[in-house]
Order: sequence, then C-alpha cells, then structure tokens
Amino acid sequence: MKKFLIIIFSVLVCPAALIAGFNFGLVKAAKKKVDQIDNKVVEKKEEIRLANINHAPSLSWTGETGYASDGLNLETGSLSTSFVFRVKYTDADNNAPAVGYPKIHIKKNGTEVSGSPFLMTFVSGANNSGAIYTYSKVFSSTGTDYGYSFEAQDLIGAAATGAPLIEKDAPDISNAPVLSWTGESNYASAGVAPQLGDKNTTFTFRVKYTDSDGDAPGVGYPKLRVKNNGSDISGSPFAMTYVSGSYGTGAIYTHPLTLLSSTNYTYYFEAQDAIGAVASGSPTLPVSDLHVAVGWVFAGLSPASGQQTADGGYVIAGNGINGGGSLTKINSSGNISWDKAFGVYWFRSVRQTVDGGYIVAGSSYSSAADKTEGYLMKTDSSGNKLWEKIFNSGTVAQWLAKLLMADML
Repeated sequence: MKKFLIIIFSVLVCPAALIAGFNFGLVKAAKKKVDQIDNKVVEKKEEIRLANINHAPSLSWTGETGYASDGLNLETGSLSTSFVFRVKYTDADNNAPAVGYPKIHIKKNGTEVSGSPFLMTFVSGANNSGAIYTYSKVFSSTGTDYGYSFEAQDLIGAAATGAPLIEKDAPDISNAPVLSWTGESNYASAGVAPQLGDKNTTFTFRVKYTDSDGDAPGVGYPKLRVKNNGSDISGSPFAMTYVSGSYGTGAIYTHPLTLLSSTNYTYYFEAQDAIGAVASGSPTLPVSDLHVAVGWVFAGLSPASGQQTADGGYVIAGNGINGGGSLTKINSSGNISWDKAFGVYWFRSVRQTVDGGYIVAGSSYSSAADKTEGYLMKTDSSGNKLWEKIFNSGTVAQWLAKLLMADML
C-alpha cells in the first residue's frame, strides 16, 4: 500500500510542481523584459522632452558706438532732439519675437508716457545670433525724470531676460539755449567790431547766450569759429570768456583776435547747455562781414587808410586801381554806401570830422614843375567835395598824412 501511494504521488504531484516552477520562471523573465521596455520608453520620453524644452530669449545692448552700456543715444538733448533707442534680441532656439515685441517702456516721473510701451522696428541680424531693433522719439516736454526699459518674449510666450529689462534713468531733456547778438553799439546785427581793419587791428567778438531753463553752457561753450577760405584758422574754435549777465535772461561772452590780411573770413558761434542741448539762433550761421584790409583791393580801392565812423561803419581812403584818389564809405554791415573818385590825387589818410564829413590828405605829381604837391580835401558826410587845398611841397603832403593819422589835424 505504501509503495502504491508513492507511485501515485510521483505520477500526479511531481509533474504539476515541475510545471508550476517552469511557469514561474517564464513570468519572471517576461516581467524583466517589460521593465526594460518601460525604462526605454521613459528614457525616450525624457529625450523628447529635453529636445523640446524652449530656451527663453535674452535682450542685450547692441555694442554699437553709443550703445555699449545702454540702449539710448543721445542721452541728453532738447525738445527738437530725436532720441534713438536700440536693443538686441537673441533666442538660442531661433524663435522670432512674439507679435508686438520687443517693446520699449518710457516713463516720466514713474508713469508711462502717452503711447508707451512702443513697438520697436527690426534693423538687422538673426534671432539666434542677435537681431537689432530700434525706436526713435522726439519728446514734447522737458525734464530729468525720464526712464526707459525694454521688454520681449518669443513666439511661444517665454519672457526675455537681460540687463535691458532694468529701467535706465534717461534721457534728460531741456529747452535748447539760444545765441543772439548782444544789442550793444556795433553789435546790433553782428558779432564782431570793427568789421574792417588791418593786421594790427584787434577784432572783438561778442555774443549773448540765453537758456530759458537757466542752464549754464556746457564746458568750453560758447565757442567762436573763424574760417578763412572755408577752413578753420589756427586755434579755431575758440572758447569765449564770460562778461556779464545771467543764463536765464542772457549772458554775454567775448573773445579778441588779430587776423592776417584776407577778404574771405567767415565767423559764427557754437553753444550747448550743460546737458548737451544745442543752441540755435542767427549767430550759429556763418557771417561774412569781416575783412582785414591790408594787402587787398576792395571795391576798386587799394586802401591806404581807414577809420571806423560814428555810425558803426567805415571810411576808407586810398588809390583807385585805375589811378587817382578814391574814398569809400561802408555801412556797419560791410556794404558799400558810396564810392567816390577824385582825379589825379593820391590819398594817404582819412579821418571823420565832427560835422560828420571827412578830411583827406594826399598828394599829386606836377609834371610841369616836376615835383610832388601836397593835397588836402574836405567832404560832407556823403563824400561830396566841399573844398580842397594844394600845397607846393611833397614834404607837406607827407606831414599832412601823418598829422591826420595821429588825429592832430
């Protein structure tokens, strides 16, 4: 009986146990394979996720001249100044900016100005290596309380990072200063007196600087610029010296010069205020009413003598290029008022008389007597001859000329 039970157990139970153990091994192997597949799926998903991560764009300064450490050039100016803002947009994924970006925010005293933020315009470059954008603005009010900053995001909404997002304190805007003639005697419509002289004459330049904000001129301003034949003379432009007055109502500046002989001088003045606003006004335009009379012929006259007259003009005596004495009156603007020729007499000197007329000393040559004669003539204020005297001596002619030049006659 015992043997019989052992046989039954061997036939029925042992194969089942073997089969069960075999099935367990198969399940375990299958589960391992499934785990390996799952891990590869997870790895692939992570790989795909990492490949599709969006890198946020960045904003930076363009590095151009005037834009190396900020996004504005110029940083100071007036209400007529066009301020140009620039920024660089870079996206490693080569994503373009979202519609309406980059933007520039401009604030005054902490509040966005009308229209801000402003859409910027593409200039050049590529998104992945850096694309430059620009915006320009002329402001309608002055102040030193302006600030600006930039903003951007890419096409899928990632916000840009970078220094341009931090607000900068600029620009500073003031009313531009104005240069004008001083209004003093001989400076009502010009900036130099006298306007005619010789190489020994000291020409005194004067100009008035006015700034409604009360801002002082920038360092080295106002400046005087003098050109001869279109080129700056040595030392030009010259810094001018303060004389009197206040910036708000008008401060007068001056500069003296001696000049070489020429009829081709022009001069003008330059100024800007302490925050860089450039001055306007008539004195900023070239003026040609400046002549140094030695060694040149003016209106058919080779000058021998000249004097500034009581009306701010000039009278010049000399020799006409076709022979004979010549007397020319020039007004305070350098234009000829009248020009008179007087026969065979050669003029050496001229002076204005107290009645507004002129007295002229000169000489002539008498071929009959073969000698030089002295000559003295008096004219009215229009150069018309009132009387003349002839002296039978060349020595007298020389002395008359010297006496006139010394204001002793």
